[in-house]
Amino acid sequence: MYIADTSSLYALFSEDDVHHTEARDLVSKSENIYIPSDIWSETISLIHYRQGYEQAVRSGKALLDLPHVDLLASRMDIVQTSWEVYRRSDGNLSFPDCVVLTWCDDKNAEPLTFDKHINDYYREMIDNE
Repeated sequence: MYIADTSSLYALFSEDDVHHTEARDLVSKSENIYIPSDIWSETISLIHYRQGYEQAVRSGKALLDLPHVDLLASRMDIVQTSWEVYRRSDGNLSFPDCVVLTWCDDKNAEPLTFDKHINDYYREMIDNE
């Protein structure tokens, strides 16, 4: 089970992205992928900004049509924990990064990301359990 980050979702829909093929291969597997609503919003907005409205709509529809992909609605406990992780990160993580890590902890899942900072913090989280 994975919690998706914007880096992996954007790479999936950007053929010029260095991680495009890897993202496509990862998402094509049938393992469950959860997308936090914060990450959904960030991803669709980024695609809209960089590739246009039509591509954002196509990308969103493609994600929603995948049977093994689900959206996670925001919860107050997730927001509060993400905020604490963000404050402790000393600026090394963005708030959306902290949301991904918090959901990973909540769902006992791995991050689906190409972001080194998220992967480093995730490994540290696992080592401290």
